[in-house]
Amino acid sequence: LDKQAGVITISRRGFRKPISVEIPLKDVQAVKVEVRDGFNTRRRVSLRVQGRRHIPLTRVGEPLPLAQLEQDGAELARFLGVNLEGL
Repeated sequence: LDKQAGVITISRRGFRKPISVEIPLKDVQAVKVEVRDGFNTRRRVSLRVQGRRHIPLTRVGEPLPLAQLEQDGAELARFLGVNLEGL
């Protein structure tokens, strides 16, 4: 994240090569916390970006505890200056 340049860079390991996405800060609309329990449990934090699909930020696998998920989402939303959705 480079607030002065106004860009967020998200990098992660892809199937065969690293993936890197740059998003202008002005396009970030909100931080979304998604919690779905049951057979197919989903707990994740994602960015809601204008004109794009939601960009997941949490790792796939064992779900985070709800308190940690909520805290991570709130800190990121506060830092970016956007709304927190989904709670």
